[in-house]
Amino acid sequence: MALAIWALSIRTVDFSVAVPLKVSYLTDESIVLLGHPPESVMVTFGSDGLSMLGFQIEGKNRKLEVLVDLRSAIPDSTPETRRLTLDPSLVTGVPPEVHTSGFSPAFVDLSLDLAATRSLPVSVEGSGIPARYTNLLFPGDSRVAVRGPASLLNSMDSLPAGPVSFTSQRDQQAPLQLPEGVTAEVAFITVSLKTPVPIVTGVTRAY
Repeated sequence: MALAIWALSIRTVDFSVAVPLKVSYLTDESIVLLGHPPESVMVTFGSDGLSMLGFQIEGKNRKLEVLVDLRSAIPDSTPETRRLTLDPSLVTGVPPEVHTSGFSPAFVDLSLDLAATRSLPVSVEGSGIPARYTNLLFPGDSRVAVRGPASLLNSMDSLPAGPVSFTSQRDQQAPLQLPEGVTAEVAFITVSLKTPVPIVTGVTRAY
C-alpha cells in the first residue's frame, strides 16, 4: 500500500527545486553594459516527482542559464537604467515537462550606455625630478584610441599612464591606466626624457 501511495504521489504531486543559474547578457557593438549586473540568480523549477528526479539527474548535462538579450535595447539617453523583470522565457535548456515558477531576485537593474570611440592624448605620471623640469618625448604616437561608454569618454580629456621614473634617460613603457569599461588598442605607451633643465639653487643677484 505504501509503495502504491508513493508511486501515485511521485506522478501527481508537484515538487520544486531552486538552483542558482548563470546570467548571460547579449549585447551588440553599439551598446555597453555598465557596472556589475548580477552574474547569477536563483531559479525555481517545478514538476511531478518523477520528472523532477530526471531533471535533477540530467541537470549537469543541460546548459541551463538565464539569457538576457540586449541587442535591441538602444538607450533613449546615456546612461540609462532599466529594470528587467525576469520571466520563464529567458531560461534556456528547460525540458517541456518542467516549468519555471520563480526567480530570486525577480528583477535586475541594468545600466546601459552607447559605445563610443575616441583618440585621447596620454598624460604620464612619474617620480623623481618634478615633471615641470623635464621634457617628455614620445617615440611613437602620443595619442591612443580607446573604446567605452560614451558618457565616460566624453568626460575625459586625457588618458593617464605610468608611473615612470623622471630620472631615467632610457625609453620606458608607461602602462595605461584605463577606467573600468574602457579598452585601448595598446596596453602601454613608450616615453623617454630629454636632458632635464638644470635646477639652480642658492644664487643671489648682484647689484
